[in-house]
Amino acid sequence: GGAAQAIAVPFDLVKVRMMGDVRLVAAGELERPRYRGLWHAFSTIHRSEGLRGMYAGCAPAIQRAALVNLGELTTYDTAKRYFVTHLGDSLGCHVCSAVCSGFFASLCSTPADVAKSRIMNQTRGADGSLMYTGTLDCWAKTVRREGPLAL
Repeated sequence: GGAAQAIAVPFDLVKVRMMGDVRLVAAGELERPRYRGLWHAFSTIHRSEGLRGMYAGCAPAIQRAALVNLGELTTYDTAKRYFVTHLGDSLGCHVCSAVCSGFFASLCSTPADVAKSRIMNQTRGADGSLMYTGTLDCWAKTVRREGPLAL
């Protein structure tokens, strides 16, 4: 999961930024979206931020992918062992195991997903600084400002 995410980060970055623009336009904080489409987003980000900018948020994106796999794979087997004793090896057993697996995958990965989205969406201040320096810094600032449920 982590290796695949490392390859996909530029696409994830463009998706997160384009979705963020839609939200900002709807809220009246942005007059119009920064990008006209996928290729315009890639070229604009690469031109203004370089190759390094295309990988903004890479670390939390890989962390998120690894945590999704951790939550899914460990929980599915554990849940299946439990449900197979109560439901047999049936469709119901697999559905219940999958629901548990999906729930714990989301629970494990959501904090990393919050950090990934915030780091990918951040813009440089007038002095060139960024609000977040990494995942832990993002989590600390988010909890301080919004409380732990924001994660």
